[in-house]
Amino acid sequence: MGVTVAGDLKEGQDRANAEKNAPTTTLLIEGLAMFRNNALVGWLNQDQSKGLNYITGDIRDSVGSFTCPNEPDREIALESFKERTKYDVRIVNNKPIIDLTVDIGTHISEVNCKDLDLSKEENFYLIEDQSEQQFMATLQSTVEEAKAHQADVLGFGQMIHRKHPKVWEQLEDNWDEEFPNVEVTYEVNINITDTGNIINSFSEDD
Repeated sequence: MGVTVAGDLKEGQDRANAEKNAPTTTLLIEGLAMFRNNALVGWLNQDQSKGLNYITGDIRDSVGSFTCPNEPDREIALESFKERTKYDVRIVNNKPIIDLTVDIGTHISEVNCKDLDLSKEENFYLIEDQSEQQFMATLQSTVEEAKAHQADVLGFGQMIHRKHPKVWEQLEDNWDEEFPNVEVTYEVNINITDTGNIINSFSEDD
């Protein structure tokens, strides 16, 4: 993980800063480091780090913010309670294709959409569709960032090894060079089960 300083570094070195209820200078832990052959080669940002956790199945519960349908300046928060990532590896013309499927069960935890009536069932479908597209973009960004640095932090090599060991034998020695060329398909299914105590949308301003 990466550690950055929020605020003035010099002030942060003052003991009085640490004794404040709300320090003016703090440390932030964000992003994940990517290594190749034990060398640091790049970083995943916060969203890409979450994408990595979903791809590798290393996640429990999480909360994500998505753009409201037809309101790009407003957001809706979905809290996931059930996640399942499945993958398949196909070999086409002697080249591996990774098929990723992510299924997520969610609750609506917060709404800041101005014109979203949650009493209408069709609006749930709109939220699901839009959040699926946005989350798919996060997964794609994660994969492309890893490919750009030739860092298989996603475990694609292990997937190929388990499913097609003979193919892996041909790729293993040059995997750093082969990894960026691996085709990946994505399927995201987000299912909203309920809205908790939220009945309708609300906004802080009209």
